[in-house]
Amino acid sequence: MSPRGALVLFLALALGGGLVIGYFTAPDEWYAALAKPVFNPPAWLFAPVWTVLYVLIAVAGWRVWRHARGGAAMKLWWAQLVLNFLWSPVFFAAHAIGAALGIIVLLLALIGSAAPRGANRSPRGRRPRGNARAAARGQRSCGNARAARRPTFQRER
Repeated sequence: MSPRGALVLFLALALGGGLVIGYFTAPDEWYAALAKPVFNPPAWLFAPVWTVLYVLIAVAGWRVWRHARGGAAMKLWWAQLVLNFLWSPVFFAAHAIGAALGIIVLLLALIGSAAPRGANRSPRGRRPRGNARAAARGQRSCGNARAARRPTFQRER
């Protein structure tokens, strides 16, 4: 499968799944009656924000799929997608606030586990070489050792 075709499938899965679940679990009178904090966003904002979030989730899954289709990061991505899709029916349809909170805690743990596995990946899926300080000075970390030990900024005398 071509990378673009795979991206389209990831977008269809994440956006399509989110739209279908959102349609069947739209907030009802129960949600409207809940006491919400003052910083609760207006209802019209949820659809565009979640659309962007599902696009980002799809792109993240696609990038992981391109790098390691059967790896731990891909399994973590699938698990977080399942939990994402599970939360709305549990909260909005079943009105199970405690279970929904449990799902959020699990989701945060999965995201915390998955993020380092996908961090520092270039578009081709390879880790950049060298360290950030050496790169900022225009030197490779294994290059000129004496220059690498030199302080980046020196006091004026």
